[in-house]
Amino acid sequence: MRILFAMGLAAAMAAALAWSVWWFVGSAAATRAAENWVAARRAQGWTAEASRATTGGFPNRFDTTLGDVVLGLPGGWRASADFAQVLRLSYGADHLIVVLPDRVRLATPAGRVALRSDRFRASVVRDAGLDRLAVVVDAPAVVSGSATVAHAAQARLATRGAVAEGTHEVGLSVSGLTLPDAAGDATWMLEAHAALTLDEGGTRSVRLVLDRFVLSSGARRLTASGALRLATDGRASGEIVLAPAPPGDATATRTLRIDAGTVTIDGRYVVKLPAIPLGDD
Repeated sequence: MRILFAMGLAAAMAAALAWSVWWFVGSAAATRAAENWVAARRAQGWTAEASRATTGGFPNRFDTTLGDVVLGLPGGWRASADFAQVLRLSYGADHLIVVLPDRVRLATPAGRVALRSDRFRASVVRDAGLDRLAVVVDAPAVVSGSATVAHAAQARLATRGAVAEGTHEVGLSVSGLTLPDAAGDATWMLEAHAALTLDEGGTRSVRLVLDRFVLSSGARRLTASGALRLATDGRASGEIVLAPAPPGDATATRTLRIDAGTVTIDGRYVVKLPAIPLGDD
């Protein structure tokens, strides 16, 4: 009996040691993957910085944390956060959880704002080569200085692979949306659906077809539809028609056009969008 007990104990210790070695090797690989991701964005032309990368979660998780994260586009658009985390089970490489802090800073050519929330989580699942993304943000708010520009009860974004190769369905919903400066105390609901096609026609371009966009509050409604294309140089172009509902007043319809990143509504300049580096992979 003692021999069997000793053999069992030795086997358990050997298994624990092997698992520990495997976890530490895997955690080092997870840390390198995070560092390589930052370096790859930088190579694609993004501004990408992180002060450190560490991985914890022993024994059953790989929880990788990037500190002091900065991610920016050419032209002065930049997001920064105190940290970003990527969490996964050590035996579940196909399911990732991304966590951001309750405050993300955003710099644009027009000024700086903060994106605040009670919770920001994203889930990425790789299923048969197709990535499915689900983002849930509780109590999101856009704050400029001490003023709240917009806030909502919850925002949800989801994508899934569609039947056509390289095409993903994208859905967005925002509930309890308020815009204090623009609409007083009115509460709005936003729902949108689009098809996103990557590498259209074998080129490094992206096409977005917006087939449903409804912003509503009681009897007031705004709908939109159209298509945008992100060219190989990262500049967006396309046209979206904005219309109030119920329809019937043709004079109320507005046309939003984007030409190489320049946005106009009925020919009047609105903003210049940054290029989004697409890279080579």
